[in-house]
Amino acid sequence: MRTILAAKESIAQLWGHPKPKDTAYRLMKYLLRVEVEDGVLLHNCVTGHLVLLTNEEAGILKNLPAKPTEPMQELIANHFLVPEDFDEYRSVKQLRKICQTQQTGDAINHYVILPTTFCNARCFYCYESDFPRVHMTEETASKVVDFIDEHRIDKDVSINWFGGEPLVGMARIDQISQGLKDRGIDFSASMISNGYLLDEAIVKKCVDLWNLKRIQITLDGTETVYNKVKAYANAQDNPFQRVLRNIDLLSAYKIHVSIRINVGFYNKDDIHTLIEELGERYSGNKHVSVYLNMLFNHQGYEPVHLSQEDMVELLCIIDDFTLRLKELKLGFDRKKLPSLQFSQCMADNSHVIEIQPDGSFCRCEHEAISESYGNLADGVLDPEKPLLWKESFERSDYCPECSVYPACFLLRRCLSADVPCIESFRLRSLKAHKEVLRSVYQKRIEGEKNEEVSGSGS
Repeated sequence: MRTILAAKESIAQLWGHPKPKDTAYRLMKYLLRVEVEDGVLLHNCVTGHLVLLTNEEAGILKNLPAKPTEPMQELIANHFLVPEDFDEYRSVKQLRKICQTQQTGDAINHYVILPTTFCNARCFYCYESDFPRVHMTEETASKVVDFIDEHRIDKDVSINWFGGEPLVGMARIDQISQGLKDRGIDFSASMISNGYLLDEAIVKKCVDLWNLKRIQITLDGTETVYNKVKAYANAQDNPFQRVLRNIDLLSAYKIHVSIRINVGFYNKDDIHTLIEELGERYSGNKHVSVYLNMLFNHQGYEPVHLSQEDMVELLCIIDDFTLRLKELKLGFDRKKLPSLQFSQCMADNSHVIEIQPDGSFCRCEHEAISESYGNLADGVLDPEKPLLWKESFERSDYCPECSVYPACFLLRRCLSADVPCIESFRLRSLKAHKEVLRSVYQKRIEGEKNEEVSGSGS
């Protein structure tokens, strides 16, 4: 048995390395199995451990269940083989609980900060359409710096600037960034923006003052569709072309731009053209990537109402165009293989906090107004509210049987909880995971061959 990717140490330590018992063993349920020229790849979707079995070693798998033999011991020790009566579903739930318990603590190392809830765009689907419009004050921004300084516990800090449109509150971004630098606090930043208000002077400031590494910018379609959906207030020129020029500018300064394409029935027939246009402009640009996402249901001042059939149709569109993005070398690099997940996002992560323009705390930006649980001045006032976000759930009775169940973690309160999981998508997902598995293995083999050639020539 040859290790291609090592197990995640923290999970492997928790799960331990069992010794063989005098009982029959079978394959653990949460595995991916792929045959390759050199043998059989087995990936443990709990620990993340990827191994290669020679064809001879893989012969063991044909005779299961079976009592342990010498060749089986390493597979048993690493949870590829388990006793016939082993309950891996229960074991995964226990591991999740332990990891979640270990995640708690006072240190906060990631902040989502809203310098304003004002926005220069008027997207019909915006869930903040009924939020109060508030700008962060200088006094509140000073308290933000104090709070970060008090809670960092010698760890680097990351900040995600959010809004509204965060660039409308640029003065507070300047103030907080400068305040952190003045105190010698190492930090990096990302931003979610529509990108319209940028220019070269601001992009330079993104690099020099804000330490901005990544920015997400949404494109809702080609020029006509985009300009109609964004409906910018007081637009001075063609917004679509202006945002594209700003994406060019950001990438030239080596700030990674993640272009998000929202997909709905309002633009589904326009997506193909948009993707091809982006391919012509950015294919091979290592500082630009593109992904597609379905709009959240029942959001905005013209609410989106999607039935399960609607969601299935849109998910198929997203799946197909994701493959096209990969061909254009614009898709996200999906080298990551499944392993145990115990947190979905900032909402259930104790080391993350969102700070509103008025200094209040919340767990999820989608419910920021109604779900405040404290503020910069008084600290946490309602400790029970964050706990409500930790409740998870499973979409169907099939979940415990799914090969990648350990990597699938869903929060009951999340707006994406109503997205269906049907057999056709499970099969697509499984196929995609196996393709990634093959890719990881091939790159490892190619890397080893290159090292041998380099070593022989020295």
